[in-house]
Amino acid sequence: MELSKLNAKNPIFYKKALNALREDGVVLISNLFNKNLLYNLLINWKECFLKPSISGTIGYSRTGYPKVMMSAFKLGKPAIDMMLNEKIIKLTEEYLGSKCILAETIAKIDKGVNYNYFPLHADFTEGWSKTIKSKSVVTKKVMKSPIGLGGVIYIHDTNEGAFSYSVGSHKIGAPYGQSLSNYPVKLRNSIENNVVVCNGKKGDIVLFDDRGFHGPDFPSKKDRSVILVDYYSVKVLGNVVVSPHPIWSTDLSNLTKLQTRVIGINANYMVSPNDYFMTNFKRNKLYNIICYLVDKSYILEHFKQIIKKYFFRKI
Repeated sequence: MELSKLNAKNPIFYKKALNALREDGVVLISNLFNKNLLYNLLINWKECFLKPSISGTIGYSRTGYPKVMMSAFKLGKPAIDMMLNEKIIKLTEEYLGSKCILAETIAKIDKGVNYNYFPLHADFTEGWSKTIKSKSVVTKKVMKSPIGLGGVIYIHDTNEGAFSYSVGSHKIGAPYGQSLSNYPVKLRNSIENNVVVCNGKKGDIVLFDDRGFHGPDFPSKKDRSVILVDYYSVKVLGNVVVSPHPIWSTDLSNLTKLQTRVIGINANYMVSPNDYFMTNFKRNKLYNIICYLVDKSYILEHFKQIIKKYFFRKI
């Protein structure tokens, strides 16, 4: 199996990309983003991923030891320009046969811990929903057509720990669920034997059909930095995002009507911000301790003011 690698500067890349997605479920596209955009993104990336977000500071969240992440919207205008690239939007809507919406996006560093904590999986299966309470619209019939298109933007040249995809697995329909471990041995082996590793350069984007089996090529000893995006079919799932996007209002300037629609203006959401998985640290045993330390972090200044008030009053 070979991965289709296309140059966005090629006049017929659009047609070839559609063919690759329909046949293989995956395609890698290079030279889509200009160097200045990548340069400005990296400046914001280094600043935002320097420290965790605590008490209003800009920073990352952790949802596990190897997983360091934040909403890609916090990276500012360069990230938005990438995620709302109109060539990608038009390609996505042509492939989905529907208007699309940017349902979810994550800026992520996967630490090189040398074990597999994120195995091959499919994003959709019959009966899929984001929450237990929500009613699923994903039927066996719906699974026969594209539901969403995922994307992985490489922040650096990536060979170890790169995105991987089982070519053609989007046509199977995930009959035994999202986890590959639940599949009969023969079918599981067939899916695994068709996996291609999508090595890429800084700024390359891998687009893939969410119904197929995919995941990072783990285990890996090197960190992997990526922006993950997911565009949903409005025709299938509705005008809905996974959880509301935290967007700086000043970054919304100069968006086209198409970009404004795709970013989710006037959209509904599936998961409230307080229940979104990036807030899972509140379940960590250290959460209450850190909350206590934050609450008491200005206690010395407080006591200084009290001492000043009662012992240094003007007589």
